[in-house]
Amino acid sequence: MSDATPPADPDAVRVGVVGLGAMGLPIALNAAAAGWTVRGCDRSAPRQTAAAAAGLDVDSIDAIAAWASHLLVFLRDVRQGDAVLHDGGATLRHSGVVAAVMSTVGPVHLRTLSSHLAESGVTTVVAPILSGNDQDAAAARLDIVVSGPDPAATTIARVLASSGDATIVGDHPGAAQAAKLTCQIMQAAGIVATLEALGYAADPVSYTHLRAHETNESIAYAV
Repeated sequence: MSDATPPADPDAVRVGVVGLGAMGLPIALNAAAAGWTVRGCDRSAPRQTAAAAAGLDVDSIDAIAAWASHLLVFLRDVRQGDAVLHDGGATLRHSGVVAAVMSTVGPVHLRTLSSHLAESGVTTVVAPILSGNDQDAAAARLDIVVSGPDPAATTIARVLASSGDATIVGDHPGAAQAAKLTCQIMQAAGIVATLEALGYAADPVSYTHLRAHETNESIAYAV
């Protein structure tokens, strides 16, 4: 787990949070409460109002882009991510900034995105949430995996450690998404195994018949 302690100089790391929704706002508030210098932005006026009421410094996306040294980008999907960071995100792309993609995006797409951002001097870090919901975020109980080059990845992990466990899993941006995908596959396998067990408990005769005839059928998909 990374140390959440901010640097002694409050201006050394300026964290801009893009997207103040269910996860972005509590993570921004946790980082600010831990002593990091944080500002946020959102396209939604009600979300901006809620964030300001909660005590977060809120500004426009252009102002955040010009001010921040490190960005936490919370977006729902690839389309939104591209709109902000790729196709129309020139305001967020300036040399020296670190952009941490918090959304779950495919490793292949991330390679393309990180290469594109590197052309503008932007360092890409990826930090998807491995487990936890908005309530876990508010209570600082999230599990987050982080990947990207140092020192950018270490700094992002320290900021996110204020919201739970932030573990660095590699120096390539796609490594964190690959780690999350691996965990999801393992969870899916566990679910199927559990359903198989429940299927056997509900109808052991049919289950035994299937196995006796060495079929490829699975009770898990019939439960």
